[in-house]
This record gives sequence, C-alpha cells and structure tokens, in this order.
Amino acid sequence: MSQYPPGARRSAARERRRRVCLRDYWPVSAQVLVVEDDQATAEMIGIVLKSQSLLPQWVGHGTDAVAAAAQLRPRLVLLDLVLPDLDGVTVCRKIREVSSAPVVIVSASRDPDLIDAAMAAGADDYLPKPFTVRQLMSCVDTHVPASVPPSLIAISDASADATPIPVVKHLRTGAVS
Repeated sequence: MSQYPPGARRSAARERRRRVCLRDYWPVSAQVLVVEDDQATAEMIGIVLKSQSLLPQWVGHGTDAVAAAAQLRPRLVLLDLVLPDLDGVTVCRKIREVSSAPVVIVSASRDPDLIDAAMAAGADDYLPKPFTVRQLMSCVDTHVPASVPPSLIAISDASADATPIPVVKHLRTGAVS
C-alpha cells in the first residue's frame, strides 16, 4: 500500500513539468533600477512596479546606481536628483556611459536649470514629485513598452524571419495561399 493518496505521485510529476515549462517559457520581467535615497518613496515605487510585473532594484547612492546600471542592464532607470554622495546630474551622465536604458528623473526639484542640466546629461523624461500611481505607471509604460516577440530569430551565424504568415487552406483544391 502506498503512503501517498491516490493521484499524488502523478500530480507531483505534473507540477514539476508545469514548473519547468513556466521557468523555460514565461516571459522575463523587465528590471527597473530605482535610485532613491528615501526608503519610503523607494518602497512605494517598488510596490507599484511589482504590481505591473516589473522587477524593481533599489539603490540609495549614486555610486551604487552607476555600478548597478552596468551590472543589471535595466530596461529603465528612475533617478532622484538629490542623493547623499553624488548629484543626480552626475549620476545620469555616468549611467549614460555604461547603459542605454531610458533615464527618468523623479524629483521634487522644480528648478528649471537643474532639470535642463539633467536632460542635457542624458535624461529622457522628468516626473515631478509628488506624483500619483497613474502618473508613475504612464511614465513607465512610455519607456518600457510591453514585450513583443522578436520578428527575427538569430542563432549563431544563421537567422530566420519569425514574423507570422497568414496561411489559408482551401479544402477542395488543397492549395495554400
């Protein structure tokens, strides 16, 4: 007599297959680097990003932000201008040297000269604090579009066009158009 209830072994095997399938084929979430010295603000941004199936990575210092941008290769950087060790303009400039990810300035500063300097350093957008969840998600959606399957598959030196082609089968003639 088995110590397992009927069907338990089958369901465990099915669960293993299901996990393998999800791990191998589930789309990878986009990483978003959140550079914010205020932990409460960073946590709030992280909660919103996680609710949209994004992976927030938080750092609180400018030097850590540059290293994280190079190592993680995020799809988006949300950057505060006021940080404990470096100013946001310098951090933006250094991130631009190691990453091509869009950089969105998230700051309470309304100083037009500072915002212009950040844009000149390579920032792509500006989101003023305080902001609503809707404003944050609109900004993120603008810079991290939903993943679309690639239309070109490349393996080593060979490549193939993976764009779907409509195929209509004619039942009587057997012709394909």
